[in-house]
Amino acid sequence: MKQFRLNQKGQLTIDFLFAIVLVIGISTLLTALTFALTFTEILQYVSFAGSRSYLAADLTPDGQLKAANTKVSELLGALPFVNAKDWVEVSTKKAGNFGQDYKNRGVDITRNQFIGYRIDFKLPILGINLPLLGDSITPPNGGTQDSNFRATVSSYLMREPTASECQRFNNNVFRALLRLRGEYGAAMTNASNGPEEFSAINDNGC
Repeated sequence: MKQFRLNQKGQLTIDFLFAIVLVIGISTLLTALTFALTFTEILQYVSFAGSRSYLAADLTPDGQLKAANTKVSELLGALPFVNAKDWVEVSTKKAGNFGQDYKNRGVDITRNQFIGYRIDFKLPILGINLPLLGDSITPPNGGTQDSNFRATVSSYLMREPTASECQRFNNNVFRALLRLRGEYGAAMTNASNGPEEFSAINDNGC
């Protein structure tokens, strides 16, 4: 009976091609994770810069909000790959008091510690399909990669009272003094006809 020897020529080439595909795939995966984490850290700083601009006193609350949004827009406009297809997409960015959101989650909000800036974004760069590996990164809670690779960064630094808020506060104080009984209330009544004639000097807030 004639025996046949199995021909193994080219086996090393097949092993090499298989290995190189895996190496390239894993390298691509690590690169995508590196970019995603880097973008997240950068956006964290952007939210801090927006919160810092929102903190500073201004004439009105709208002025504080405009200053925060302007700073964030300037920083995002200078960043590469932000809002680029298949990289990073910023969905919402806003300043305000987010205490109610945390209260709905059962967090104690007795202090105003949730006033600042928040940025919501998604990372399409993580939705990659690699040869032999397929969908290597599984989105949280199932669903498609495009809809679930989302994150939120925020910075909370409080907010200084504005000039209009301080003036309103001083007017309320003046009206309260007018309602006082005794010589002090009478003297205030004789000195002024109302808070419109009362001039307050504000130093470092109210």
